Amino acid sequence: LNVWARREDVADVESWLYMYNASATLTFYPSTASGFFVKGGGGVAYLDTDLEAFDRVFELELGRGPGWVVGAGYDIPLSRRVALTPAVNVWGGRIG
Repeated sequence: LNVWARREDVADVESWLYMYNASATLTFYPSTASGFFVKGGGGVAYLDTDLEAFDRVFELELGRGPGWVVGAGYDIPLSRRVALTPAVNVWGGRIG
């Protein structure tokens, strides 16, 4: 599950924009001797906003549609059962 949020205040209106992506991923390790991996997957993307004005909150769903995620990283073993994993992921979706 990935979430991105941004807050904007314009005049007396506070607004939040939210993007969500819920995806199942498949992780592939090209070599068993290395901690390097790549991953990809798909799921659902959502976009909505909350507006707060005049002591009321208005929630608007702006859309949903297919979502995707791709990424890569490297597992650095710290012990037999624990690893530090720096990784980069890119996710997005097509909101319908």
